[in-house]
Amino acid sequence: MHYYTFTVINNDEAVSKIKIETDKLIKVYNEEIKNYHKYCKNLPKDAPRHTEYKNLVRLKKILSETETDIDFGEKDQYISSFSIKVIMHNEFHSIFCSKCRTEYFPNEITYKTWSQGESLFASGGKTLVCNEDHFVFGYMEWNS
Repeated sequence: MHYYTFTVINNDEAVSKIKIETDKLIKVYNEEIKNYHKYCKNLPKDAPRHTEYKNLVRLKKILSETETDIDFGEKDQYISSFSIKVIMHNEFHSIFCSKCRTEYFPNEITYKTWSQGESLFASGGKTLVCNEDHFVFGYMEWNS
């Protein structure tokens, strides 16, 4: 089993390192590529969605061919943006909290719901915290 890891930065501080099985990311990429062929294949080749598609194919190839764990560092943050789909479904391997210096597994991470604003000026999502209540990841789920 091989893993992709990336560092989560919050306010210029590395708060955690998330580890995901590469097979789970490949599954996400396959779904995105399928959606591209279903809805976007007739877009102009210079359309942003086509550029995204080319990046997905390139990264899927790297993930598929790797024989070691991968950490792109800050060279390719694009891959970590698609990792959120694995994290949202609690399917990551582990999260290393930089403050506790402890590795936590999915059943040890708490998802806290947040929202701010009201009416047409509101948004909400989830904040992930470790057992010591340290922020390790967060994402927006909706925006009005």
